[in-house]
Amino acid sequence: MAENLTYGVSPTFKNLKDQLSTLYGAEGVEDLSPIDQQRVGIYINQAYRECYSPIDGRRPSWAVANYGIEIPEKLKSHGEFIRGSHGIFLDDLVPSKFCGSYIEVNEEFYTIAEIEGNEIKILAPWPEGSGRYPVTIYFSAYELDREVIDVCDSPEIIGWGKLSPMHDKEQEITMRASYAADFLPYPSQHYGNVPTIAHRGRDFHVDRPLWYYIDNSDLQIYSEIEDTTDVSKKAIRNRFCLYPLPPEKQSIRLRANILPLELTNDEDVARLPGNVVWDILFPMASATLAMSDPRYNGDNKETIFKVAENAKLRLRSLGNSQKKKPIRLKKRFGW
Repeated sequence: MAENLTYGVSPTFKNLKDQLSTLYGAEGVEDLSPIDQQRVGIYINQAYRECYSPIDGRRPSWAVANYGIEIPEKLKSHGEFIRGSHGIFLDDLVPSKFCGSYIEVNEEFYTIAEIEGNEIKILAPWPEGSGRYPVTIYFSAYELDREVIDVCDSPEIIGWGKLSPMHDKEQEITMRASYAADFLPYPSQHYGNVPTIAHRGRDFHVDRPLWYYIDNSDLQIYSEIEDTTDVSKKAIRNRFCLYPLPPEKQSIRLRANILPLELTNDEDVARLPGNVVWDILFPMASATLAMSDPRYNGDNKETIFKVAENAKLRLRSLGNSQKKKPIRLKKRFGW
């Protein structure tokens, strides 16, 4: 038997805007001014995002997405370097998703800030002489989808097991630092700690990854006027970072909390379960309009707010698709 996908009123972005426009007394969104048409779309997308990330913090299960990542094996190539320049021209193409990875040149490691085909830019300018050098790229960072807000469970290397979390880049630096001294005062002394001296910090481990961390700090080395309109460059993306640096291909699966991209086109449909767009998203969008727009002077504000509260309660009841769960699941020692 085929799945029934029929609707009473199709929950397209256009139909949502038409229905919400009636609060302004319009017959449809086309009757509104351009700025009001944009405002109606903003209210709908605000409610849409709240369906994924409620204010009370109880994210529903549909706000989690599953991803599969393939980390390539290290790439050996040659590149043209110019002293004092960030740009490097390689003999081979580099996948664009791996900004934040490392390139090894003359036994030193540099962070890759931008990738465009066979041209990459490193974070710090090339300090040595101009010329052609052999390089090795370790794909240790992967740009996650724009929808990803955070990684919620332990990622797994397929065929190996779970990765352990690191806090941030600082812990990675600690892991690859060789300590030359580590002096601490006796508890009775009060002149403070003698600083720990980390020698070099360049002892990178190259092996199967054991740790991961998520980083979304900006890697762009400069800003140009034309770059401000490039969404692919200006969008904030989380990077999935691995350590030690993987020399071989790794397949990884992970689960992440997401915020969906905005509804933009008239035929866009919200990704919500059970066809509940009209029961949850639309009442919340109506309440946002009634509360935010001072021009709305209807005498039914209290009713709109009450319906929106009921919608939020329903959202909470639908948030967990598995109702029965064990109190805990733990293997016995020696298992």
